[in-house]
Amino acid sequence: MAERFRQIVDRIVEKWKSWSAKQKTIIISTAAVILVAVAIIAFAVTRPNYEVLTTCQDYTELGSVTSILNENGYKYQVQDNTLVVKVEKKNLTNAKMAIASADIKSDGYTFDDAMKSSFTTTESDKTKQFAHYLEAKFVSDLESMDGIKSASVSVDIPDTSSSFYATTAEKSVSVVVDTNKTISDDTAESIANFLATAAGNSTTNNITIIDNKGTTLFSGLSNAGTVSGVSNAGKQKYKAQIEATTINSLRKGLLSTGLYDDVNLTLNYVLDWDAVNTIATEYSTQGDEQAIFGESYEEISTGSTGASGTPGTTSNSSDSTTYNVTNGTGDTSTYQLNKYSYMPNSLVTTTNKEPGSIVYGDSSLAVTFIKNVVYNEDECKKLGYLDNMTWEQFKSQNTQPVAQTVDQTWIDLISAGTGIDSANISVLAYQRPWFEDSTSGSVFTRVTFWLQIALAAIILGILVFVIIRSARPLTVEETEPELSVEQMLAATKENQPAVDDIDMQDKSETRKAIEKFVDENPEAVALLLRNWLNDDWS
Repeated sequence: MAERFRQIVDRIVEKWKSWSAKQKTIIISTAAVILVAVAIIAFAVTRPNYEVLTTCQDYTELGSVTSILNENGYKYQVQDNTLVVKVEKKNLTNAKMAIASADIKSDGYTFDDAMKSSFTTTESDKTKQFAHYLEAKFVSDLESMDGIKSASVSVDIPDTSSSFYATTAEKSVSVVVDTNKTISDDTAESIANFLATAAGNSTTNNITIIDNKGTTLFSGLSNAGTVSGVSNAGKQKYKAQIEATTINSLRKGLLSTGLYDDVNLTLNYVLDWDAVNTIATEYSTQGDEQAIFGESYEEISTGSTGASGTPGTTSNSSDSTTYNVTNGTGDTSTYQLNKYSYMPNSLVTTTNKEPGSIVYGDSSLAVTFIKNVVYNEDECKKLGYLDNMTWEQFKSQNTQPVAQTVDQTWIDLISAGTGIDSANISVLAYQRPWFEDSTSGSVFTRVTFWLQIALAAIILGILVFVIIRSARPLTVEETEPELSVEQMLAATKENQPAVDDIDMQDKSETRKAIEKFVDENPEAVALLLRNWLNDDWS
């Protein structure tokens, strides 16, 4: 066994000596890297995993927690300049039970913990417990989102002692996040909507999100002062989106006619962000044709005035001298009041107008059509444009765009497509010159073109050769085994002529080969003679 082991060691040493210095360096470097990687992995795997046990309120509580952990033999860590205590993951449950016996709450606050109460628990205490539960829940939810490494949340629940204030106030949520990538405005708004919904808020006005660098990602305060509840940034974003959608659709329709090569559009939509609540009441009769009114009065008053006796004097010829004199004035009056009150049918319609509607009457649109006019040097020569000038002079005289007249039909078409009044649409059209130099007589251009083709073909051929060469299987050339001294002399003996045929004066080729071998390998010759003497070789 020892002999076998020694042979293996000798072979390894022999193989190691056969390698070059570069190969030895590569092998040593690779082995070192592998050993370091294995050491790092072993350290990471065997390293204790610590998790947060509790966040102490003050250093007094921190001292109590550490004392309990020391008494129970649990290893722990306290982060620098913080009150956060961590223990090994395997001891987390037992550690929670240990500090719970001292009436110290561990982190990972649950809803059941928030709802626990006793006779001494006040409404204010319940509110704080629920706020703490929301904070723990929001931290867990935020840290599970992509791009957020850690989060800190503060929840402020308003006072509910006043029933009116309790129904109108909303919870305030302040968030500080540590991100590992850029958080877009859309993502921040989505997070704010999630927090508002989870907190029971109807709006995001009381939600604020910043990152650990102090950059504001979302601020609900910018929305609180607007009637519509939409921030100025949100308004601009919405305006840009609907303008871009309209421009793309309109541009595609205008270019589809093929009459113009390009079109530039500048659209300015005026948006109404007022939230309007309209209530309309419609009255109708109950089947007859009586006029509709809520209440009607009809007043009639009549009267007369006169003397009861005959005015003036009468003849005394009559025997009767008696006069009838009334004691009243003879006035009469009549007053009549007719009151009518109908109960007509009524239909009440409430219309809530969403903010952000387009005011087409105040919106405007500017359109510029571009028509490319191509001037080819060869065509211009045929048409006689270059009879009295050079091609460069012709180009300098025709570089300015030429304005064109636009038919009213285009304006009506654009107005119908956008809804904007024709009076608010401005349309211009220009012819833009485009010059093409002649290539028919340029020998240099043609030579350059073919040189580029030839160069590309050469490069392509080299690439194909390299690919084929690298894809060809490797061939192992077998080297002839080195002949031993005995085999060489035996072969020489078989091929050499008889001793009698050797001319002493003229050396044969065989003799020259033997003498050369003896001069170059004296040790081998000595070994050969030793073998002859020992083995009686002939």
